[in-house]
Amino acid sequence: MIHIKDHTQKDFFDPWGFLGSKRRELLDQSWAGLFQKELLSELPVGNAASFFNDGSGRPTKELTALRVLVLQQTHDLTDEETVDQVAFNTKWHYALNITEEADLAKYLCAKNVWNMRSIVADNGLDALPHNP
Repeated sequence: MIHIKDHTQKDFFDPWGFLGSKRRELLDQSWAGLFQKELLSELPVGNAASFFNDGSGRPTKELTALRVLVLQQTHDLTDEETVDQVAFNTKWHYALNITEEADLAKYLCAKNVWNMRSIVADNGLDALPHNP
């Protein structure tokens, strides 16, 4: 099932309100704040949607994985290190706007990352223009 979160939609309550003002300011001024505010909604996850079934199956973590690939390459991480960052790193959660605590939101296995990288590489998705 294809699931693409609209990151331009405003939250009714601040999902990052649990952070104190100092830590929130640090996040806003870091690469994570820049990624969330300027890049997250610009990444062409819609281009990858055609590789997944719209009517059945689990929600597509692979579309989150597309965004994760950008951070993985930026930080020069292995797939296993990337899985760890997605699961436990608040900066990554902030950058990716992952506001839920459930495993469904914060867990990717290395195979998810590998599969998404294969889809991107095999189909030239890294060279496509933005197509929401």
